[in-house]
Amino acid sequence: MLIPFVVSMPVERFLACRGRVTVARPSSCPACSDLRVTFAGWWTRLTRRGPVDIHRVVCAGCGTTHSLWPDVLVAGCGDLADTVGAVLEDAAGGFGAGRVAARAGLATSTVRGWLRRFNRVARRTVRYFSALRAAACPPGDLTLPRELTVAAVAAVHAAAAAISWYGEEPVEAWRLAVVHTGGRLLG
Repeated sequence: MLIPFVVSMPVERFLACRGRVTVARPSSCPACSDLRVTFAGWWTRLTRRGPVDIHRVVCAGCGTTHSLWPDVLVAGCGDLADTVGAVLEDAAGGFGAGRVAARAGLATSTVRGWLRRFNRVARRTVRYFSALRAAACPPGDLTLPRELTVAAVAAVHAAAAAISWYGEEPVEAWRLAVVHTGGRLLG
């Protein structure tokens, strides 16, 4: 299981230190709620920007190992949340996979795979982030486009905008999406 956390430093600095940052130990196991959770070393994840070490924790109750997942990375692919988000935004903007891939400097097959995976979770993404936006900013309706992928991208941005409205700093939409999808933005 992935336990997302917010990286509180610039992404470049996080990548420069290979992700070896101090992360608070979870107060309990997300699987069984046992309080005996301890650090269990590091696991190296290769990304397009270099290796990132992911902190692992183990629960003494169920014996399950969990990863403390940084909000700057999307699980299941070797890319940053901002890169994946830019690809999704371009695709929602009407660009085809080939053009999106060229703009992002990625293989067309990679972009097609991401889009297929995102399309599988798009309905759930729309529901969840529309509800998150409504909870953060109840007044007013959110009118979303009919096309599911476009609606999912719009819902993520609307939730980030609503949450930013309350805080002093803007909330980055795709990092918010990584946190709220448990690291699994692409399903």
